[in-house]
Amino acid sequence: EASSAELRQALGTEQQEKQALQMQMADMVPRQRLEAASEELRQARAAEQQEKQVLEARVEGMQGEMENLARNVRENAARVQQLEASSAELRQALGTEQQEKQALQMQMADMVPRQRLEAASEELRQARAAEQQEKQVLEARVEGMQGEMENLARNVRENAARVQQLEASSAEL
Repeated sequence: EASSAELRQALGTEQQEKQALQMQMADMVPRQRLEAASEELRQARAAEQQEKQVLEARVEGMQGEMENLARNVRENAARVQQLEASSAELRQALGTEQQEKQALQMQMADMVPRQRLEAASEELRQARAAEQQEKQVLEARVEGMQGEMENLARNVRENAARVQQLEASSAEL
């Protein structure tokens, strides 16, 4: 009977210790799961590092592109100024030609001898034809420059839109 009581007591103790171990095991995970989780974490960190490097390279590339666009905008602005200055010079030259033409016409009005008048009239006709040709050339140049100025203005607007896109993209990154 004493031996039976000891065995019962030992069995109770064993059951209590078993329950304590089971409770401890409920909070534990197998080593393989921990190692697998650690490996997943290492792989995730490596993938994240690669993505970060790709994004950094993209940002660097966009910064270079933005610098190129800014340089293009400055160059276009300088070209537009040149064209505007050249256009103003051409208008001034055209005005000077018209003034000279008027001066010649006034001189001709004071001439009396027919031969000289006819000679002057012929010169005037030729001057008018030459002036008309020069005027047409100047007008064609002015028209060409206006087209180029419109193209440059469009390029400036497109560059500005692209810069805004890149800035927005950079801000998102």
